[in-house]
Amino acid sequence: MSTNFNIIIRSRNAAFVEVVKTPNFWSVISIRSPDEKNGKEPIDFAKSKCKDLLILEFDDINKPISGYIEPTKDPLIKAITWAKDKENILVHCHAGISRSSATAYLITCDKLKDPNKAIKILDSKYHWPNILMVKLGSQILNSPAVLDTFTVWQNDVKEKTKDTIIL
Repeated sequence: MSTNFNIIIRSRNAAFVEVVKTPNFWSVISIRSPDEKNGKEPIDFAKSKCKDLLILEFDDINKPISGYIEPTKDPLIKAITWAKDKENILVHCHAGISRSSATAYLITCDKLKDPNKAIKILDSKYHWPNILMVKLGSQILNSPAVLDTFTVWQNDVKEKTKDTIIL
């Protein structure tokens, strides 16, 4: 179990800037939609500056939708396993809101073995983790507390922002 690590969540463009600014420091998980072409993403132009790079491909959906690829256990297992020995992890998706925050939360749950501490990596102003990914991750980690802690956090965010968010 590693508790000595950094993990940050970024959009694809902010990830590019971060990697260029601090070369060979970040182990990067790049989450893309399948229609985003490899080699054309901003991080691809800076991959030589990444310490390590893991590319995952699936759409940001919470339930099956025709024509889209939903998150499954396989890429989440790959990300959690890949991150086990990494110290400085940057997770990005297109906007840095849903897929990347869910992945970072699950990795942190695995590393800390404490969802109550792991949930603190989420910023309610920016992050809204993909619920399907959190549910799958809770199963992968064999920890109902991963989903329970997230649900409490999510409900708290909804309550605090109910007068300001239009859904």
